[in-house]
Parts: sequence; C-alpha cells; structure tokens
Amino acid sequence: MKIEEVRRAIKEWPEEDKIKLLSMMYRKLPKTAKDEIDFYVENGMGDSSAKPKKPEKLKQDISKLEEEIEAFVSNAREGNYYYANRSISKKERSNWRNTVKAFLRELREYDEGTEEYNKATLLLCDLYDILGRGTTIYTFATTDTFHTAGFEDQEAFYAELCERVKVGGYQEDVLDKVIYVGCNGSVDYMTSSNMMPRVFAASLSTKQRKKHALEIVKKQFEPIKTKYNAFYRKASFMLTEEKLLARGRFETTGKFVVRLYTSLGMLDDAYNFAMNEKFDFESEVTLYKLLMYYDLSDQDWITIYEKGIENGIKPRDNLVTGYEEKKASMAN
Repeated sequence: MKIEEVRRAIKEWPEEDKIKLLSMMYRKLPKTAKDEIDFYVENGMGDSSAKPKKPEKLKQDISKLEEEIEAFVSNAREGNYYYANRSISKKERSNWRNTVKAFLRELREYDEGTEEYNKATLLLCDLYDILGRGTTIYTFATTDTFHTAGFEDQEAFYAELCERVKVGGYQEDVLDKVIYVGCNGSVDYMTSSNMMPRVFAASLSTKQRKKHALEIVKKQFEPIKTKYNAFYRKASFMLTEEKLLARGRFETTGKFVVRLYTSLGMLDDAYNFAMNEKFDFESEVTLYKLLMYYDLSDQDWITIYEKGIENGIKPRDNLVTGYEEKKASMAN
C-alpha cells in the first residue's frame, strides 16, 4: 500500500488500535532506524519549518572495538574465514568484507588530536596487515582483498595510514607500526612492493623525519634478516607459509631502507646496502632496480650507474643507452 492509502485506512481507527499498530511496526525496525525514531518520540515532530535534528551517532568505546578487531584478525590468521569451522559461521565467512568496512567506518569516526585517533590508526594497521596477508596466503575467499574491502587499491589504504601518522603528530608507536605493516611483503596482483616505500618516504616532509624513520626501519630489518637467513641458508624446495612471508618481508623492508637512503641523497649507502644484502642475488639486477625503481634525478642516476661500472658490473643495453642520453643531456 501507498502511505496515503495507509493514512486513509487507519484514520477512523480507535486510538488504542493505532498505538498497537505503531508498536508492532516499531518492533520490526532495524536498530539504526529505531535510533532516529526514538529521537522523534522523545522530542516531538516539530513544525513544518523546523525538522528536529537526527541524534548524533555515539562512537563505540575504542577498547571494545579493539577487542572485536583483535578477534577478527586472530580468526582470519587461523584460517577461520577461509575454511569451514565451528568458530565462524558460513554466513559470517562470506560477509567478511562488510565486517571490515564496518570496522573502517568506526575507526575513522574518532577525532583528530585525541588519544583515540592514534589508537584507531594502530587498529587500522592491523586491518591493513591482515588484508595484506590475504593477498599472499589463503585468508579470505579472494586474494583481491583491498579492492573487495572498498579501497581503490592497496596503495590507497597505505597512503591513508601514512597521512594519519602526520595528522596524529608522528607518535612513535604509530610510526613504528605503520612502517612495520608497510614492510609486510604481501601485495596484491595490481600492486608493486615498491609502491609502499615510495608512498611512505613521500609522506615525510623533512630530512629529520626521514632520518628518524630510516633508523626505525634499519632496526626492524635486523631481526627480519636473521629470520630470513635461517629459512634460506640451506637450499630447499619446501615452500612454507612462514618461509614465503619471511622472503617478502626481507625484500620489502630492504626497499624501505634503500628508498629512504636515496630520498636523503645518501647514494653510497643506498648502493652498498642493496649490493651487500643481495635482495636480487645478481649484482646486475640490483643495479638495474636501483636505477629504475627509485625516482632518481639524472645526476644521482649517473652517480649510481658509474659506481656500478667501477665495481665491475656490466649493465644491460638499455641502461647503457640511458646513461649516454643523460650524460649528453646534462652536457647541453
């Protein structure tokens, strides 16, 4: 029935029948609709020129939200959102994207300049990390986790985290965690692992902040390197989940170090670090990636290229051509 038909039908009803109908309809309303109706019940309908304001949505207690997110992340890591189990229902397993979207909405509600804001950023890091894991290890029903959760791509979520570090005043524990999850080494098929180091370095506005971040990344790198070496010291064809993630984290954390070195103009450090850690095993491949992936100025490009030549590396043909073109351009 249309609303006018309803009005005509109940117009002559006894008052008590109207109240019974209203009560019946109210019980069937979803909670979000009840919140708005409650306001009108308590404050009246107002007049035609001034509609009562909707009640302000109350933010969920951050501790309660933290418990819910920790439980979600723990279940996801256990595979409970991928495999059939008694902990997570089939409906909830298929509904994981909406669960994540609801968490995101809640976490973005906390105001800048509050303790809850930085706490929310830490929890957003947990969500970023589990979505990242899902791109590499079976965690949800898709490996396109970031897009499924409502992001344009993985880079967009990480850029949001980096922006929140700045807005939150570069709080140490937040900065440390944003770096750590950015180095998790898990990326979707549309994303390059070079994007997160680029986004992070670009978010740091001063040399002082970049140097401080560099020290944090280098400190994180040492235990990551130790774990990686423990897995790969001996040749093995057995590829475990932990081994795969260790390799990705080792490479990505190394790229963060090199990116910060190059953004600070510390070219010798960038070159020596990349060559010593052997992310790509072959020196020629390492030189190629140093020159092609780090947004170098022409002069810095030439400097690293010539350092490679001095160390006996024979570059591929397109690098030789690029070097000749850059030298000619700078000579003019």
